Amino acid sequence: MTKTIGILSPGEMGTAIGNLFIEQGHSVVTTLEGRSPKSEARVARSGWTVLPSPAEVVAQATAIFSFVPPQHALGLLTALVEPLASRSSRSGPPAARPLFVDGNSIAPSTAAQLASLCAENEIDFVDASIHGNSTHLATRSVLYLSGLRAAEVAGWFGDTMRVRQLGDDPTRASRFKMTIAGVSKGASALLIEVASVAAEQGLLDEWLTDCRHFYPELFGRMETMLPTYARHSTRRASELAEMATMIRELGLRAGMVEEAGEVVSRLAAHEGSPAFEAVERSTAPLDSFLAALGGVRLLSDPARTSAADFSRTHLPTGDTVSTDSATQDSATQDSASQEPASKDSASKNTAPPESISSNREERTDEPTIS
Repeated sequence: MTKTIGILSPGEMGTAIGNLFIEQGHSVVTTLEGRSPKSEARVARSGWTVLPSPAEVVAQATAIFSFVPPQHALGLLTALVEPLASRSSRSGPPAARPLFVDGNSIAPSTAAQLASLCAENEIDFVDASIHGNSTHLATRSVLYLSGLRAAEVAGWFGDTMRVRQLGDDPTRASRFKMTIAGVSKGASALLIEVASVAAEQGLLDEWLTDCRHFYPELFGRMETMLPTYARHSTRRASELAEMATMIRELGLRAGMVEEAGEVVSRLAAHEGSPAFEAVERSTAPLDSFLAALGGVRLLSDPARTSAADFSRTHLPTGDTVSTDSATQDSATQDSASQEPASKDSASKNTAPPESISSNREERTDEPTIS
């Protein structure tokens, strides 16, 4: 049975997911209110239905999928609670209840807040996270889902991508995403820092040549992954801040994750500069990215820049869902100053063992690291 899926918002990942739904014969609705020309161009190529506002998207969609910067995840749901709740029915079947699917890289405590807000307003909630690149969703990425309706949502994707169900706990997908993404983001931050040291000594070319010789598998991955930091470092700094929050809420020390966040936050301060803008157009993106990195002397400022501080003062602009100004102010305040969940709720994990939901043959290649 085909569905009408609402995507908020149509950035790179949101558009890629929406296009998979189109492949499966579903309809996709969105809004371009407050969106950038790049988003408008992506949607124009996708054959989606564009509606005037987020409220109109809620009114027509079977389910809402949220793809926004981590800082805006709670604010978006808060803005949509009233129109979503107005569609809820105590007497209707579960499949008829409004459904909100959060696809953002958020701390489990944030996912728990979203799930609680949905439950209070009779809105069903599914936690979703994606490990991989938006350009390789069908071949090398994995979608993780958890929540009571996770199996239903998995079925909507058919065989378009690999989907793994992680149980009924509405925070488990976020927990897994934060944990597995720590590997790729930590490795990326280490290489960014060491490459900066090599550049400072005039050894960057020699360093890169021998790294490719001694670590061919690692640098084979980095050829495509590391250059994406030229334009996604702000978002990844925010994600590292969410990861550090999760670790601290478990009562553990977030040492290397916080250090990685500092490195990526320093890089994010240069996002959009001409040198890094050229990386995307380069025929040798890794070489171009590292050359640009050497030009900004990333480590020269002794002042620390934590990922949490950076995410509070460098919120992405120009490509977020637009609501009224009061809602936007509330979203920023909520995301920047929300109280951590209790240690008991943050560490509770009663989900059953994971299962795999996909009609594709099991792939032997690993997912693209993000």
